[in-house]
Amino acid sequence: GEAAAALEDVRGAAVKAITEQVIDLRPTITVQGQASLPSLLWAYRLYGDAQRQAELVRRNRIAHPSFMPAEFEAEAP
Repeated sequence: GEAAAALEDVRGAAVKAITEQVIDLRPTITVQGQASLPSLLWAYRLYGDAQRQAELVRRNRIAHPSFMPAEFEAEAP
């Protein structure tokens, strides 16, 4: 009953933590631009896929997706 539910919660948390760590192990690059540009533009330039803008924002802990810093980290294309 309760013990099994607690173990399932712990298992779920462990899987989530390990998954997040594995994501961080992908090869990364440091992108250097001339100015602050929107993440949407950077995602398209780097990957040809504007939908990956959320990944750039999350990886770099950006407060607003319209203002990526001139230098940031990205998964290697």
